Amino acid sequence: MANNRNPDASDLMSQLQRFKVPDYIREPIRESAQERGNTPHGLEEHMFDKTSWLPRPRDPNKVWIVDRILEPQTIMRYMEYMVTGDLPSGKKTSFPLLQAEDINHKLAEPYASWAPTPFNAMPDACSRQVMDHIGSYDDEARLQIVSKDLHAMKSRLWEAMVPLSERRWREKKLDETENFSVACQLMSWVVNAFRYLNTPRIKADLRETYNLIHGKLETFATAFNLVRAAEEPPREAVNVTGMWAEFMQDHYEVVVSSAHNWVTEHVDRLRTPVLDRLGSYEPDEEREGGPFPPTTSEDFARPYDDVQWGLTNQLHDLVEIQAQADYVIFLPMDGYKGVPPPAEQNTTQDAEQATGAHPLVFSPDIEKRRERYVMRLKMVSREMMKGLMQRLMLQAVTGNGEYEPPLPVNSGESLRETSEQQVRAQKQAGLELRGEKVVHDGKLKWVRSMSRPDTKTWHFGFVVYRVTGGSDEEWEEFKTQLEGDAAHWGGELEGAEAIREDSRLHWIDGREQWAEGGIDGLRRHFGTVVEAEDFNFWDSIFLVADEQTVQSYTDPLPESVPPGDNLPSILAVDAVFTEESGDESESVSESPGFNGEMRILTSLLWDELSVFLYQDTYRLFEMWPLASRHPRGVYTGPITAAQEENWRLLYQQLKKDALKRHGTGRDQQRAAAADGNASGQVE
Repeated sequence: MANNRNPDASDLMSQLQRFKVPDYIREPIRESAQERGNTPHGLEEHMFDKTSWLPRPRDPNKVWIVDRILEPQTIMRYMEYMVTGDLPSGKKTSFPLLQAEDINHKLAEPYASWAPTPFNAMPDACSRQVMDHIGSYDDEARLQIVSKDLHAMKSRLWEAMVPLSERRWREKKLDETENFSVACQLMSWVVNAFRYLNTPRIKADLRETYNLIHGKLETFATAFNLVRAAEEPPREAVNVTGMWAEFMQDHYEVVVSSAHNWVTEHVDRLRTPVLDRLGSYEPDEEREGGPFPPTTSEDFARPYDDVQWGLTNQLHDLVEIQAQADYVIFLPMDGYKGVPPPAEQNTTQDAEQATGAHPLVFSPDIEKRRERYVMRLKMVSREMMKGLMQRLMLQAVTGNGEYEPPLPVNSGESLRETSEQQVRAQKQAGLELRGEKVVHDGKLKWVRSMSRPDTKTWHFGFVVYRVTGGSDEEWEEFKTQLEGDAAHWGGELEGAEAIREDSRLHWIDGREQWAEGGIDGLRRHFGTVVEAEDFNFWDSIFLVADEQTVQSYTDPLPESVPPGDNLPSILAVDAVFTEESGDESESVSESPGFNGEMRILTSLLWDELSVFLYQDTYRLFEMWPLASRHPRGVYTGPITAAQEENWRLLYQQLKKDALKRHGTGRDQQRAAAADGNASGQVE
C-alpha cells in the first residue's frame, strides 16, 4: 500500500473523498471564530426567558424593552392598502377596495354605532380589538422582553429599511480591512433579528397574533358586508380577511427579500477584495504540508503563514454569515389562516434531504433548514472539488510515482481556487433553498410610499432654530455646510430623487427664546409656529443648531475608532415633552435618562429619522437608548460590539475634551451622569 508521502493517484483520490475534518481540528477553528465575534451568535443574551421568569441580566450596557412582535404600525399600513390597493411590494391587489369612510366610520368606530344585530352588542371598534391583540394590558400574553439592540434592528427590518445606508457604510469605512469586524457584526445583527423571529416560541406567538387579528377581521367583514348588502343599490361584498392574508404575505416577502439581498450584496462586496488579496499574496517561503490525513491541528495549519490564516479566517466568517442568512432569513407562514400551507414532505423526502445528495427543499422548520443546508453545502462542495482533485492528481503523480504538486500547498493561487469553489457551492445551495433573487420594482417600500402623489411635503421638513451668536457671515457659512451635508443622502436609492427635492430645513432665529427659556422657550415658540395655516414640516420634532452643532462642522472632533461616529450632528427636540410626561411614559424604563432631547448625525436626518417618523416606527425617546451609549450622546444608528468596545476605551479621553470645548449645561449634566455609568463599565 502506498504511504502518505508518495501515494498513487487512485489511493490519494479515495482518501480525499472519504476525508472529514475531525473534531480535534474543527474545534480550534470554531473557538477562533467565536473569539473573533464576527458571525451570528449570542441571540439568547438579548432575549428574556419568560417561561422560567428568570431575573433580567444585569448587563449595564443593555436596556430591556417590550417587543410587540407584530409591529403596531403594520395595521395602519394594512388600512391604507385596503383603500389604495397598493401592496408593500408595489403590486396591486385584485380584491375589491374599501373607501376611506369605511375605515373611518366602520372599522375604527364601535360596532354599537353602525353594525346590525347581534354585532352591535360589541362595545369596541374592530380596530381597537386588533390593536389589543398586538399587545396591550387586555392581551399581554405574546409580548416579549428583548434588548434594545435586538429590537432596533428588528424594527427597521420589519419596515424593509436597509440596516445601514450606503452613505453610512462609506462614512464608517466598512470596505477597509481594519473595519472588517464592524461590517460583519452589522450583518450578523440582521441574521440574529430573523433568528429571533424564527425561534419556536416567537414564531408561534407571531402566528397566533396574526390569527387572532384574522378572527376579528372575519367578524367585522360579516357585519360590514351585511350593511353593504342592505344599501340601495347593494354594494358588493369585500373580502377583508383575504386582504389581510394577501397583505401580510406580501409584507413578509418584502421584508425577507430586502434583508437577504442586503446581506448577500455586502458579503460579496467584502469577499471580493479578500479573495484578491489571498490570490496575490505569496508567502516568503514554501511550506510542506503535513501527513495526510492530518493527525493534529498543527498538521492542518502547518502549510500556511499568519497572513494566509488571517485572510482565510475572514473568508470563513463571510461563509458563515452567508450560510446563516440563507437558511435563517425567512418568515414562514405555516399555520396562518388564509395562507396556503407549505407542501407536505413525507418520510422518504425527509430522509433524502438529510443526506445532502438532493437539491434543497424549503421547510418552515428552521432547524431542518439548517441541518439540510449544512449537509447539502458539504455535498455540493465535495462534488465541485472532485474535478479540481482529479486535475491535481494527474499533475501530481509522475511516472516514477513521486508526489510533485504543481503549486506549493500554500500558494495564493491554489488557496484562491479552493476558496472560490466553496463560494460557488454556497451560491448553489442558497439558490436551491431560496430561488432566484427577488427585487420588488427596484424601490424600497418606504421610498415608494413617500413618493406617492398624495403624500404631503410636510413629511420631509424640519424647523431648525438658531441659538448661537457669531457674525451673520459665519452663520451663513455654517448653514451652507450643514444643508449641503444633510442633502447628500439616498444616492443609491431608486426613486429617492423626488423625496430629496422636498427635504427642506426651515430656519428660525431662536436666540431670544433660547436666552429666555432654553429648550422650553423654544418649545413654546414652536407651539405657535405649528398653528400657522401654511405650516408643512414635522410638528412633533424640531432641530436646534446650538454651539455644539456649529462646532461639529467648524471644529470637528478627531476621527473616531472605528470611523464614522464623530461626524457632524445636530440636536433634535421632542416638541411636546415635559418632565411630567416623561415620568409618566414608558420612556422611564425603556429610555432611561431621556430628557426630551437627542443629538443625531446630520447624515441620518432624512433616510433614518424622517423614515422612522413617517412609518411611525420610532420616536426620539425610543432612539435614545442607542444614542446614550455614544461618548457624546449622539445617535449614530445600529451599534456593534466592536463599536461599543472602542467607545468605552475612548470615553474618558473624549469626555474631558468635549466638556471643555462644547456643550450646553444640559449636555454637561448628561455627560456627568453618563460618566458614572461609563466609569463603572470601564472598571
